[in-house]
Amino acid sequence: MDFCFSSINQTAPVKVAILNLEHVLASSIIGIIDIFSITNTFCCCKGRSRYFEVTVIDIDQTAKNFNTTITFPSIQPDKSQTYDLIIVPPIINLEHNFNVSENLISWIRAMYQKGSYVCSVCIGAYILAGAGLLTGKKATTHWAVESKLRSEFPEIDLQIDKIIIEDDNIITSGGVSTYVDLCLYIIRKFISIDAAYKCANYLVVDSGRTSQKPYKDLTIVASHNDMEINRLVGWISTNYTKTFTIKTMARKISLGERTFLRRFKKATGELPNTFVQKVRVQKAKEFLVNTNESFESITELVGYRNTSSFRRLFKEMTGLNPGEYRHSFMVQ
Repeated sequence: MDFCFSSINQTAPVKVAILNLEHVLASSIIGIIDIFSITNTFCCCKGRSRYFEVTVIDIDQTAKNFNTTITFPSIQPDKSQTYDLIIVPPIINLEHNFNVSENLISWIRAMYQKGSYVCSVCIGAYILAGAGLLTGKKATTHWAVESKLRSEFPEIDLQIDKIIIEDDNIITSGGVSTYVDLCLYIIRKFISIDAAYKCANYLVVDSGRTSQKPYKDLTIVASHNDMEINRLVGWISTNYTKTFTIKTMARKISLGERTFLRRFKKATGELPNTFVQKVRVQKAKEFLVNTNESFESITELVGYRNTSSFRRLFKEMTGLNPGEYRHSFMVQ
């Protein structure tokens, strides 16, 4: 997590605007409002005037939230407004189409230019990218759209493993639930570390998450139209116990080795051997949470022979050793 707790006015209310957009997760809007309200009520020092004032900005009150439609008390965006923070909540849209009005994009840019911090959660980073606010900046988003965002906005310094990144008054956070992490980060930055600590304890949440690595599906590859490579990827995913060489994989789809390496890398963004490693680690993760097999047995089940080297690879790709992973993700 990139902490950047600079000097901030310690007396004025913290004015927060949450954007209610098409396909936004309505529960996240409610959750953000509630976390800041809990902070105001239970976590701030008595007698302090600093607290959160939260407003919902709604440019289209007919917009449908993900899975439901909730009418929030809201106002229209106006460039005469002043906010300390603008938050784009998580958006759930399987097509990843974000048709945000130019009026709203212009308003976000205007607020940023006036000095507002602009924040996004999950795929909300697309809105900031579309507004040009992430150009040349470090940012994170949901791991599932890493390849798509890299492809469409290559000028972003995307650091997908991070939970939260702040760069030049832009704060981005990772997957859907990281709106909680973002709120705690904001409380630390604008109120106090003690208030954030109290709020995390009140909510019974872990305030120390720094990486998305343990949650990432390692078998997701970039979207592409190379059907032969796609067929091979499917074959590898179901035959991960086999011994793979570049030669055998190339022969599987009737290609020369050099042509195969070039096409696989172009289509998936990965080298073939790296993809095979990721498939095996992903399968190991599934065995760890769904069975009681030892890691030594799992190593053999996924096609490896050396437990020590596979343990190192597992830690490198997930950020946790096998025991920690099982403890964190296995339903007891």
